[in-house]
Amino acid sequence: MKTEKYKIYFFHIIEAIEKLELIAATTTKEEFLSDWLKQDAVLKNFIVIGEAISQIDEEIKQNFPEVDWRGAKSMRNFIVHEYFSVDNSFVWETIFETIPSFKIQVNTILNTLS
Repeated sequence: MKTEKYKIYFFHIIEAIEKLELIAATTTKEEFLSDWLKQDAVLKNFIVIGEAISQIDEEIKQNFPEVDWRGAKSMRNFIVHEYFSVDNSFVWETIFETIPSFKIQVNTILNTLS
């Protein structure tokens, strides 16, 4: 399997995570909930993560079963298809509760592919 071509998608995921981290580090939850620009930026980066995941070969995903691939892709699908039902408080909490371990997992995969 050629894993080299999939590295770019992992780099896109890391870049999106770093943008989420930057917004979270410089914004309070109250500011986020009242600022549509920050909400749009956060939602866009969750979409990027989900889109990148959809491009990664299933064999690679199976080699890393500890990663919640389905959850990340589901987040993207919900944001895109149920946009008017998105709970921004949940999205904000996801940055703090899920993204840190997800970032570690993605970096581990990148190191494995290198």
